[in-house]
Amino acid sequence: MDSQSVLEIFKEITRIPRESGHEEKMTAFLQKFAADRGLGCKTDATGNVVITREAAPGKENVPAIVGMGYAAEIAASTMIEDGVRLTKLRDRMISYILENIPYVKLNGHPTKRLPGNVNVSIEYIEGEAILLMLDINGIAASSGSACTSGSLDPSHVLLAMGLPHEIAHGSLRLSISDMTTDEEVDYVLDVLVKIVGRLREMSPLYNK
Repeated sequence: MDSQSVLEIFKEITRIPRESGHEEKMTAFLQKFAADRGLGCKTDATGNVVITREAAPGKENVPAIVGMGYAAEIAASTMIEDGVRLTKLRDRMISYILENIPYVKLNGHPTKRLPGNVNVSIEYIEGEAILLMLDINGIAASSGSACTSGSLDPSHVLLAMGLPHEIAHGSLRLSISDMTTDEEVDYVLDVLVKIVGRLREMSPLYNK
């Protein structure tokens, strides 16, 4: 697999077209583009591909490697239209949250962000409490990146961006996939508004 092939894979993962020559420090994991789990790839400083794995040298998961390439090929066929659709869903979610929940900060640029990424900080309540109540309602979300999902500390990225500790602690990340429907977005937004209202009623910090 050459660097150009890997570049195409990364395009599918992020849904953002990239130009050749900027892929040398990228990484990818299969589950990010609907392939099997347990394998990833990255490019070194020269643009060559390095397959990452959980097996000993010489025991590469060849079927998974082939599947990764095929999954990227499938994703490439719908990349543009999927990106447009996800961006519309993302913008609708962000607009609704900002308009219907007071004291909310959007983390990151309003438009220069991944099509499927919604990240906000909701003041006066803990992100962990929001996640627990979302989970009860069948909604999977996160208060930080996947690599820090086992930690209750606020996102170090948000802290580095200048957010106060207490506001970063109320962060919520919602990810939209190719399979997310308009009805599911409506459900999430309806449930989220109710959850925030209920938690703030119990918060000694929140004054209406």
